[in-house]
Amino acid sequence: MNSAENSPVFEDSPPKVHLGSNRLGRSFVITPTPNTQMRALARPGYPGPIGGATSLESSLAFKGLLFLTFIIYIAPQAIFPALEPLHLGKVSACVAMVGYGLYVATGHRLTVMFPEVKLLLWLVAFAALSIPISKWPGGSFQFFIDQFSKSVIVFFLVANLLTSNTRFRQFFWALAIFSAFNAVVGIKGYLSGTFGENGGFDRIPGAYGAITSNANDLALSLNLAIPFVWYLFITSKSRFTQLLTGGILVVSLACIVVTFSRAGFVTLVGLLLWFAYTRIKQVGLGSMVLSLLVIMNIRAAGIFRKDRVNRGSFEGYNWFRY
Repeated sequence: MNSAENSPVFEDSPPKVHLGSNRLGRSFVITPTPNTQMRALARPGYPGPIGGATSLESSLAFKGLLFLTFIIYIAPQAIFPALEPLHLGKVSACVAMVGYGLYVATGHRLTVMFPEVKLLLWLVAFAALSIPISKWPGGSFQFFIDQFSKSVIVFFLVANLLTSNTRFRQFFWALAIFSAFNAVVGIKGYLSGTFGENGGFDRIPGAYGAITSNANDLALSLNLAIPFVWYLFITSKSRFTQLLTGGILVVSLACIVVTFSRAGFVTLVGLLLWFAYTRIKQVGLGSMVLSLLVIMNIRAAGIFRKDRVNRGSFEGYNWFRY
């Protein structure tokens, strides 16, 4: 990577921004400073670049974030049971939080305060307050600690630690590789005829991680990763990375198809419609609509399922969805 990619996101050479013309008809141009770029891109009230992108504490926290993401997506303890006693999920979360705690202790702000952050804090508060009045307080507390808290930790770490172009790309690459692994696991299960009971129909059981443990969750996680993989694809500077990211996209789409997930299909159609909306001026309305109809028909008819699948359980189901 060049030096520009290693620089903080908002410290690149400031572009000139044409803001239009005034009442006298004279056009004017403003060259923003890094601080005005931050306020313009990150919304008013942002505390400014939190800095320390290369500090030891920030680097430790970021590595902990990548490791925690690896545990959440891949779940090596499910592949190698000998790792179960190590509690890798909790260890990785603690490493990330300790690193971020040291980062804050050196004088940096605790967190950015976007409206989304405030909404999440309110959600956490309501979830915690609802535990005593739930039907199963013990189970609610266990879910809050073991699963919900990990999502909250990842949210805050992502919001505060992705402070440079390099870190953004590293995180996106991690998501792409982890998604490719889960997609390959799902397709392998389909090709080998390994199916589990999901909603009354025989479908692939998913991958190893908790967020991909069934067909619906697997399809959803792959759908959510597709925009990031697409970004890596269109910004790749070498043929190898283009082929790699393109292959990940193809494998992810194929896995979504063989999950037979209605929720995954609806999400995929939403992504395709948004893509069509952004590209409609380039390729034309007719060709884009035709492509979407072909994809929808292929998905609904379920032509990718193999003869070994129990056709009695799928035939009416696919016709109903079609």
